[in-house]
Amino acid sequence: METCSRCGKDISKPEATTCAIGFAYDENGLVVCYKCCATIDRQYMHDHGKITLYLTPSPSPVGSIKTGYNVINWPGTLGFRCVRVALGRNNIGRKRIDVWFEDNVLGYWHGVQYGENTQLIHCKKITPQAYRRSVG
Repeated sequence: METCSRCGKDISKPEATTCAIGFAYDENGLVVCYKCCATIDRQYMHDHGKITLYLTPSPSPVGSIKTGYNVINWPGTLGFRCVRVALGRNNIGRKRIDVWFEDNVLGYWHGVQYGENTQLIHCKKITPQAYRRSVG
């Protein structure tokens, strides 16, 4: 059993049916629980105005947002529902997906995914004006 270096929570090993180990390592190699991963990623977004996350299909779009995509961190403990998705082309990766999402604290964000065999999405903070122009 491991202990989270940030919150002190004991981290039990997940069920044998998963390949996850139940925790991550921070930049110093210390054990971090998945909940603390969200805190670390959120702080990184706040401090740097950019982050690389994962674009995943949403199992069921909710309410008026019918894009069907979410932007999440690696363990899935931090997530944002995409407000708009635009499909395009790229000269190297062939396929390009642009997404826009927002957070009450972190503000407005734009993410770009290049290629067909990846879930990585490169996100950066944008101005409210740019967000409104893009989302409509």
